[in-house]
Amino acid sequence: MLAALTGARMLFNYFRVGGVNGDLNHEFMSRLGDWMTRAAKQTEAQAGLLNENEIFVDGCGRGRSRPRHGPPLWGHGRNLRASGVPFDLRRAHPYSVYRN
Repeated sequence: MLAALTGARMLFNYFRVGGVNGDLNHEFMSRLGDWMTRAAKQTEAQAGLLNENEIFVDGCGRGRSRPRHGPPLWGHGRNLRASGVPFDLRRAHPYSVYRN
């Protein structure tokens, strides 16, 4: 679509400081309209595929952090604190600039 708008095939020297090089042409607008109708159909189809797919829906909850999984999996740091475990390695075993 940018090639139809700018006339260039690889380097689109179209955007300028304060605006663009020229107005939108008819070919670009017709390609944009065609793309938007195809994109809307594809988006609906893909949303249905994801929202109605049992494997995908069940797998979405696997990324959540739970306190019981914390120490064996990641052990310390912001991931452990984000899961709700009140443990800070910097305070439990101070080093460098961290003090008791």
